[in-house]
Amino acid sequence: MTTVQSNLIARSTVSIVSRVKMLVWQRALPLALHFRGHRRLLATLNTGRIAPLSQLHPKMKYKYLRGNYLSKSLSVKDSQEILRHHYICLESKITPNFFQRLVDEFPVIWESAVDGHHYRIRMAFPRNLHPPFRIVDHEGDLLMLFEVDDITLYVMCATIVPGQLARRCWNTGSSDRAIFVGKIQGVKGTHEAMRAATKALSDVAPPRVLLCAVEAISRIFGIDMIVGVSNKEQLSKNNANYEASIYFDYDTFWSTVGAHETDRNAFFLDSSLPEKPIELVQQKHRSRTLAKRRFRKGVTDEIQANLMRDLFSGGTPD
Repeated sequence: MTTVQSNLIARSTVSIVSRVKMLVWQRALPLALHFRGHRRLLATLNTGRIAPLSQLHPKMKYKYLRGNYLSKSLSVKDSQEILRHHYICLESKITPNFFQRLVDEFPVIWESAVDGHHYRIRMAFPRNLHPPFRIVDHEGDLLMLFEVDDITLYVMCATIVPGQLARRCWNTGSSDRAIFVGKIQGVKGTHEAMRAATKALSDVAPPRVLLCAVEAISRIFGIDMIVGVSNKEQLSKNNANYEASIYFDYDTFWSTVGAHETDRNAFFLDSSLPEKPIELVQQKHRSRTLAKRRFRKGVTDEIQANLMRDLFSGGTPD
């Protein structure tokens, strides 16, 4: 046997051993420790209208075991509870073909034509943006994409969370149900298109337009709080592929929309995204401010109507 062959065998052996260790520590051991909760999760994922997703994405039932779900410091136990709660909420309201459409079609939930350009928000199951497409759902379980003329400029990922768990994990205010935004990311090379989109849409930037979709979802599911990930807790910032995206300052964004920072590296605000009294806005800026507010409300109302018509139905979940 040559030295080259020996080295190849040695490297292969090391790789196999490393993978076995990873499977033991990141899957087998946590699964054994949380097996009872895992059985409850499986029951949820195999129920009714959620079951088709389990067939499309069979690894989904294990993703909470990896220790990188939603935010860096979230425990395996809390990740498991959140994942199950999210799909319990969805199952109560989604249409029968909901997940098939999110995986295959990326349905449009809002659109507007301005000066010859078509602006849209689509809803999809979380995935990367470039071929070969693959599911990337560790930062949230619903993906909203903002695009102009079929080119994606920004994405946002969110997951429905029990209110008491949001308070326990991130020390937020009290709520019955929350929605956690774990990713807001621009696409590299689209800066000029982003500027043009902001100008065309009443000076409302794409990330803020996407937040209208989160507000609309909150209305439908009886969610009273939005929780936002911080720079310190955001998962992709340590990812080797992060440079493929535009840097996003989560802390500044959440502060700008009026969120409160917690002592556990998160932000929270009322899901209705309350505005400060117009009297506190400088007189010379009031007209522009009111126009932006009218635009955002119109976007939110339209998204809610489109979601209820095309993707959601039924009553508010318990």
